[in-house]
Amino acid sequence: MEELTTERKQTSNTNITLNNIYNGIKKLKPEYQKIILGYKLPDLYLLFENNTEYQKYLKELIDNATIYINTFGALIALHKEALEESKRTQEFDILDTMNEVYDSLPEDKKIEFCENMLSKKEFFVDAYKRMMDTFESAIDTQKCEAVEGVAEN
Repeated sequence: MEELTTERKQTSNTNITLNNIYNGIKKLKPEYQKIILGYKLPDLYLLFENNTEYQKYLKELIDNATIYINTFGALIALHKEALEESKRTQEFDILDTMNEVYDSLPEDKKIEFCENMLSKKEFFVDAYKRMMDTFESAIDTQKCEAVEGVAEN
């Protein structure tokens, strides 16, 4: 009696069968098994059958991985910049709030406030540094905009 076989030999230089794939899955690490379970056995067989298509598929996976890695890096960088920007905005909001509070004080309280502030040298040194940093940042921004404007013309 002739033996019935459902396995087909590959046309490439390998002889991988469905049984080889099935048995190979059992020997993979559990984390790899979970990934492979997303594929159907016949699809894996067809993938391995043609070496050129298999290499092409692997290249597509690498290209997609690169996109995800770049996206990952871009999101982390954006998050960092957004946090720094929120801190800068917060610092300026505090100064604006202090101005509003000061302006709403009666004259005698304004004098008392100024006397108390003058006794805190570190506060003024820090405020001066922040103002100078803000001015320098504004000058750099204006220079960049001017250079971009010239480059566009």
